[in-house]
Parts: sequence; C-alpha cells; structure tokens
Amino acid sequence: MRALEHCAKAARKQAKQVYSRRETAKALAAPPYEVDVDGQRISSWIPEDPARAQTPRLADSDKVLALVRLWSAWAGAPEPNPRYWNNLIENAQPQRLPRSSSEVGWPIGALTDPYALEVHPAIEVAGQATGLPAYVRRDHDARLDEAVRRAEGGQSTLAVLVGGSSTGKTRACWEALHKLRDSRKRWRLWHPIDPGRPEAAAETLSQIGPRTVVWLNETQFYLSPEGLGERVAAGLRELLRDPSRGPVLVLGTLWPEYWAALTTAPPAGSPDPHAQVRALLTGVGIHVPESFSDREVDAVRRSASGDARLALAGQQAADGRITQFLAGVPALLERYHNAPPVAKALIHVAMDVRRLGLSFALPYELLHDAAPGYLTDQQWDEAGDDWLERALAYVAAPCRGVRGPVTRVRPRPGRPAPATPCYRLADYLEQHGRESRRGLVIPGALWEALAHRAPAEARPQIAKAAQERGVLGHAQALYEADLDDPESLVGMADLLAESERLEEAISYYERAAEAGHPHALWRAGYFLEETGQAQRAILFYVRAAEAGESFGWTSAGLLLADNAQSDEDREQALTYCRRAVEAGDETSLTAMGTVLQSIGRSQEALDRYRAAVEAGDDDAVALVGELLREMGLLEEALDWCRSHADSLLLETGTVLQQMGRTQEALDWYRAAAENGTALASQYGGDLLCAEGRRDEALDSYRRACTPYAWGQAGLLLKDKFPEAETRTREALTWYRDAEDTGTAAALERTARLLAQAELTDEALGWYERAADAGSFFALIDGGDLLGKAGRTDEALRWFWRSANSGYSDARSRAVHVLWEAGRAGEADRLALHGWDADGQIRR
Repeated sequence: MRALEHCAKAARKQAKQVYSRRETAKALAAPPYEVDVDGQRISSWIPEDPARAQTPRLADSDKVLALVRLWSAWAGAPEPNPRYWNNLIENAQPQRLPRSSSEVGWPIGALTDPYALEVHPAIEVAGQATGLPAYVRRDHDARLDEAVRRAEGGQSTLAVLVGGSSTGKTRACWEALHKLRDSRKRWRLWHPIDPGRPEAAAETLSQIGPRTVVWLNETQFYLSPEGLGERVAAGLRELLRDPSRGPVLVLGTLWPEYWAALTTAPPAGSPDPHAQVRALLTGVGIHVPESFSDREVDAVRRSASGDARLALAGQQAADGRITQFLAGVPALLERYHNAPPVAKALIHVAMDVRRLGLSFALPYELLHDAAPGYLTDQQWDEAGDDWLERALAYVAAPCRGVRGPVTRVRPRPGRPAPATPCYRLADYLEQHGRESRRGLVIPGALWEALAHRAPAEARPQIAKAAQERGVLGHAQALYEADLDDPESLVGMADLLAESERLEEAISYYERAAEAGHPHALWRAGYFLEETGQAQRAILFYVRAAEAGESFGWTSAGLLLADNAQSDEDREQALTYCRRAVEAGDETSLTAMGTVLQSIGRSQEALDRYRAAVEAGDDDAVALVGELLREMGLLEEALDWCRSHADSLLLETGTVLQQMGRTQEALDWYRAAAENGTALASQYGGDLLCAEGRRDEALDSYRRACTPYAWGQAGLLLKDKFPEAETRTREALTWYRDAEDTGTAAALERTARLLAQAELTDEALGWYERAADAGSFFALIDGGDLLGKAGRTDEALRWFWRSANSGYSDARSRAVHVLWEAGRAGEADRLALHGWDADGQIRR
C-alpha cells in the first residue's frame, strides 16, 4: 500500500499546481459517479472530505493509473504519462517481499551497462563522449522486434541472430530490450555464465519464471558441448513450450559456421550429436548481414551529426562494414599484420587454438611453449631473453579504444584468480584466423603445448581435434594420459576403430560403459555395423538400450529389419522399435514406420509416420508423402504435399511428375530451388532432359550444384560438343558464373566441369580457389583428381591440407589413393598411425 499512497499524494500534488487547495477539494468532491473500474464505483474510492483524502484501497497499478487520470482531468492537469506513474509505483516499494530463492535474473530496468552483457565497445575518437554510438536500425531489427512483441504479448519466443564477428548481433539484442523496459509488466533478464556457460544454463533453466529474458550471447558455448549442449537445448525447448512458465524470451547470437555445425543433419545412419539443438534452432535464425546496405550506410551518415565515431565509420568503413569498423577492426588488423615475428607468433597460437574448436582462456605457459614453433631459426635467435614479455605488451595494447589482439583475462572481484595468467584472442581476429589460416599446418609445438599446458578438462576435446586431423600420435597420447575419464575412453576407442583395430576398440568401449557412458556401447555397435558384423552390432545396440541409451532400441530394430531372415526376425525388429517408443526415443515412431514399410505393411507404416508428424518429427512429413506416392495414392499424396508446401516443395513436384503433369512439376521444382533446395534443380534437369529440352536441362543442372548434376551436365556437353576444346568454351559460361559469385559451390562446379573435360591443371586451379573460399571438399576432390592422374604425392599434400582444415575423412581418402597407386605399405601405416605433425606418414 505504500506505493499506492505515494501515487495518490503525487496526484494530489499535481492537482494543486493547477487549483487552490479549496478548488482541488471541490473538484475531488464532485466525481462522475457513473465511472467504473473493474466493477468498482469511483465514488467508493473518494472520501467524504477530499481535503483529507487517503490512499485508495486498490490492488494493482492499473486502478491507480485510472484514478490518477480522473484526478488529473478534474484538476485540469495534462494527461498523465503511464510510464511515469508505473515507475513511481515501482520505485516506491520499500517493503518488497524478499525475492524467491528459485527466481533468477535481474530487473531489466536495473540493467544500464551494455558491456556487462558483452556488447562490443566502440572505437574512441578524440573529443567524443564514451558509451555506445547512436543506433541505426537495419532490416533484421524488424524481425527481432516481432519476436519481442510476441513475448510481450504472452507467447514464449526464441530468436537467434546469425552473423559474423562484430556485425552488431549483441547490440541489436540490447536495443530490443528497450521495448521490455517500457513495458508495464516487469521483465527480468538472466545471463548464465557461472561456473561455466553451459553448466550455468543447465543448472538454472528449471528456475526460469514468467517474463524472463534468457540472454545466450555466443550461443555456441551453451549448445555445442557434447552431451551438455543437448541437455541445455532440451531444457530450453521445455521452457518454451511450458505455458505455466511463460512468457519467456530467449535471445541468442551465433556465427554462421556455428549455426551450420549445429543445424546440419548428419548423414543417414550416422550419430546425431545435436538432435535436440537442431530441433530448438529450426526456424528461429535471423540473418545479420556482414555489411550495411547502401540505404543503411546513408542512415549512418545522417545520424552522424552528433557522433564523431559514426561520422568516421560512414567515411572510412570499407564495403559497408560499419559495425566492424566501430569495433576497432581496422586497427586490430593493422596491429596484427604489422606485428613483429614473435608477437605475430603469439597471435597465430591463439588463432590456431580457436581454429581447433577450443574455447578455454590461454595460459601463459601454453603461449610460452607453443610460440617458438611458429618462428624460423633466425627469428628465434633474434628474439632475445625477454621475448614473451615484449610480445605480450605489443598484442595487449588497445586499438582505438578496444582491446588489443591478445589480452589478459582479469578475474572479477570475488572470484578466484587462476593459478597462472590467462589470455584471450579478440573476436574478430578469431574469425579472421579461421578464414586466413584454414588448411595451414598446426605446428607440433602447439600439439605438445596443448598436451601439457591446457586445462585437464579440455584434453579429450584436444585429442579429438588431433584425431580429426589424422595426427594420431598426439591424439593417442592425450587419450592415454586421461583414461580415468569416460570421454577419453570413448575417444581412444573411436581412434582404434577408425584405424581398423576394432577388437581393441571394443574393449575400450566396454570400459567406458562400465564407467557410466552407455553411449559407448552404441558406438561399438555402430562400428560393428559399418564392418558388416550385423548380429554383433545388434547385441551391442541392445546392451546400450538396456543401459539407458534409448536410441539403441531404434538402431537394433532398423538393423535387424535390414538383415531379417525370417518373419520371426521381422517381429523382433518391431518389438525393438516398440521398446524405443516406450523409452521415449523421439525417432522411434518414424523408425517403426520404416520397419513396417520394409516388410510390406504399408498402411501400418503410414499410420506410424502420421503419428510421428503429430509428435513433432519434421522428417516424417516427407516420408508420408513418399509412401502415399509409392502406394499409388497420387491425389492423396498431392493433397498432403500441398498442405505441407513449405517443407515439401520438391516432393510436390515429384508427385506431379509421376502424374504426368510436367509443367506443374517444373514450376514446383523451380520454387523448391528458389527456396534453397539444390536437388530440385537436379530433378528439373532430369525431367527436361527426358522431355528432350537439353539446353534448358543444362541450365537446370548448372544451378543444381550436386555431383550428379555436374556429371549429367558433362554428358550433355559431351554429346553437344564432341571436341574437348569446344566443350570447354561452353563450360566457360559456367566459369563466368563462378567468377561473378565467388562462392565455393560455384567455384567447385566449374572445377568439376573442367575435370570432366580432362583439363586437369585448369580444374586444380579452380579447386584451389574453392578451397580458399572455404571448402575443404574442394581439397578432397582435387586430391582425388590428382590420384586418378597418377600424381599421388601431390594428392597426399592436398589431403593433408584438408585434414588440417578439420575434415576427418581426409585420411581415409588418402589411404584409398595410396592403395590405388600400389603403395600398400604406406596405406597401412597411414590407416593405423596417421600423420606426424609435419605431414609425414608415421612409422
């Protein structure tokens, strides 16, 4: 009641500013009695002696505001500002109830420091006040506003801004909070970071209450960690769908490469480490462009009159990269490119650690041990005794008011300081390093330093990074140093299995399972299945399921159905799938449909697929359409596909093609292609080719960007232009497309066409450009091309570069090329032992 009394007194004071005390009392004594608020007569709130008016007995701010409006109107005062009165109520509550121990977060109105929420500080300009520059709205802000409106309107909402480093993602989220600060409903914000981001989120999600913003800046830290990321994603999905805890607003930010890694489905039959994450992120991404549009740059210049930083950005930012400029990127890059050799070595160490996917702060000793491996003998001789201190001073110096390339991490007050100084790499240089150092060799000195100086909890992740790059000696040493950890046991087992030492691997999988890691048994089943040992694989899948890995039932059912020798086997496969349903495996209904379809029970399969769709399995939507088509129910299939057109554009075209409605099918294929489905252009090309429309087919294949389409295009070109030279001239039209777009896919497409025309060196040049544009697949395809041309050693160098880009299959492709070249001994050594850090096959 203290808040209401405060408001009543303020209203009377405002009225007295217009009338005398006597006139005010007279006005308050003559209210319009017909006015009701929530069924209560205003007259019941007004005392007989208005000069001694006390606090009306009201329960909420809406009634206070209604009363204030009436008093103000009677007194002739202006219409009251709702925000003013709501703030008055909020600030006049000295006897608040203590906050529940289960409630997390802080009132949004109390958050005034954007840097505490990891908004990048801007460059400093002489004479310009500090703080954030004026905000220039962009196209993605409208979508973010809509997400905020949905949350404010009562619908729990997730929005993730996807863009490169320093593109303004976190600032956009900060600006969006203003709408909730203005809301009459009190919102809170929770930014989980302690003791670690994923741990904090996993532990506190169950405590999130209504009207809470969950702030997940750098969302990959919350969703990427194996196991824990899935737990966080599942908790967020449950929070978003629980009406009793809503509304909530979850705001996140991701770089495009993290978005791709977390949302791309694995190949069929492969492990799916991000199923919950992918389901969470589906349909919530908001693209933040790298550059401002011309219209947005003009808006920056118009807003620059009061802000010298915006004026400078509008004048000097290249290619519309306004936010990167404001974050000090030019100065960072200048400091990096002009760094002395030792300082640049430190930056390269930090870049490579991040390039390996490792996120921990960099200990002083790690920098000390690793940096010499990035220097030539002469550079090291000239470094001097105090080389590290001088280099650290250089890389830590601020750049136009923002942090330098590599800076020391300062622990916050009240938190324990690390045993040794630790350092971090500037965000933009992290992204720049991923691009500029892609495919470069990780020096052996860094692997050694990571093994001895990295935090113990990071060793399994480091070992996995070494394993993916085929540096098996370092990987094995790291795993063996920590075999008390189940993750290390599984990693060691995977390494042995991938090196074709399966029986040794199985013993490690079983040890990991005994240590509480049931997924290890599933992994054993997976590798047994890969080597054709179906019966043993089924036994391991069942053991995994009985140990709590519910997906094991599904895997056992699908594998048994594929290898069924009798009706009894088929019934057992269905039993496994039913067990998966009972255990709550989200894919089990779809799996049961697959088993039923494989044994000819199509109607039952259709029922299961429909049930899976109702349960939220988006993958089952297409299966319903495909099965209806296979059953000959084309009209029903067409109705189904049209009713799910957003996801079934391609399937709709397929049904229409099967019905003989060619032009309609082509229209749907075209729509699917425009929606981003490359396979649609391939289907369209096949249909046009069958119709004899070869030139149109060639254009369609050109747009498809799939290996099959490139092959078909090559055959058409061969028929149309028998001479290789003439075919190449036709391929130059594709070449020009690649030249214009500069995308890795377009560059690869041209390379494949040139390879099909047997112009190997020209093709390799285009593969090289595609690799520079970010495709390690281009290095693999180039290596395969060199292998077929008998240039085995060159092929091995391409595969080694691909491995250093993080493509884990590069080693197996190199093994295949060695076998084809008759170099069996080297192939065996590479399969068993991998490469040394310098790219030589280990002995």
